[in-house]
Amino acid sequence: MSAAALLCHPPAGSNGSGLRPAAAASEYAREVGSLAGRGLVLAPGWRWPAGGPAFAAAGPDGAPMEYEKGYGAVRADAYWFYSWASRAVTVNDPSARRRALEQLLRVRGTMLYRKRLPEDRASTLQMLERAQHGDLEPLRLWVRVNEPAEALREVRDGR
Repeated sequence: MSAAALLCHPPAGSNGSGLRPAAAASEYAREVGSLAGRGLVLAPGWRWPAGGPAFAAAGPDGAPMEYEKGYGAVRADAYWFYSWASRAVTVNDPSARRRALEQLLRVRGTMLYRKRLPEDRASTLQMLERAQHGDLEPLRLWVRVNEPAEALREVRDGR
């Protein structure tokens, strides 16, 4: 499941129980601090996007956007996870790869992991286990299809 699956556009007659963009951004910022407090730092060479990611105020049809509670935290966790996953599949040093994989296994303590369906959690752990045994292809594929938009923006802007 991608973090985007937690995005919601309020249906007609919504009672507004979702998070507004500013609240989702606050949730993201709190999770960044929480990750750091638990020793879950970004991979070497990575930094958090300046100002955090953009949370759209409106959907494609112009209607106000709401986000599911937890979406901001999941998005921060996904960025952390991506930093280590991309390091694991690109670094050539075996000890650096081992450290990256050890960090990735800490995903179990994140909202990104807890919000997933049981079969998605099992699939994530299987992907990481295969990587620990030298099969990086599933993790490489995950990295290719899950690059966070804020990572692309950082690269494009030369930050």
